[in-house]
Amino acid sequence: MREMTEVRRKKIVNGVEVVLATPFSDGDMAALAAKLEINNKAWRRYCRRHRTNGIPCDVVKTFPHADVANNENRSLVEVWQFCADPPDRCVIYVKRGNRNCGTATTWTGDFLGELVFGYTWTSNFGDRRSSFRMKGINGAKYAGVWCESAQDCATARRRRNGHEYSPFVEKPKSTIQSAF
Repeated sequence: MREMTEVRRKKIVNGVEVVLATPFSDGDMAALAAKLEINNKAWRRYCRRHRTNGIPCDVVKTFPHADVANNENRSLVEVWQFCADPPDRCVIYVKRGNRNCGTATTWTGDFLGELVFGYTWTSNFGDRRSSFRMKGINGAKYAGVWCESAQDCATARRRRNGHEYSPFVEKPKSTIQSAF
């Protein structure tokens, strides 16, 4: 019997959340991930050989597994990998909602988790930054800093044992009493 992992994906379309469930087994998803990796290696090899970063459409169609290498499948594999093996660090795309809330998505808009924003400040470079915490769809908790004025993406780090990987967390004060 093959083990099934149901990856529940949310996509925000015109302000409405659409829930998608993938009926693929872990073996199917692993095979799709392997095909996409073979396609990526062929793409990198072509770019190195021809010293370019653009590939003509007719050449891309000759790459192995070109029929499955599209943004929808890449995002599907990304969400599956995010759920099956929670990463210690990940790049998310931030969509700010009401005041202190927001959502984390993939590049194509698949839902990865809920965000809660903390303190907002202006850095020495003049940009606005906000700290955030995220509860991922994989059950892991993440924290990071989002540069509001420059980009939509942010790097989130996994929190372990209540400790956040953020430079803005105060160190706990010592409980040892001084004799003086």
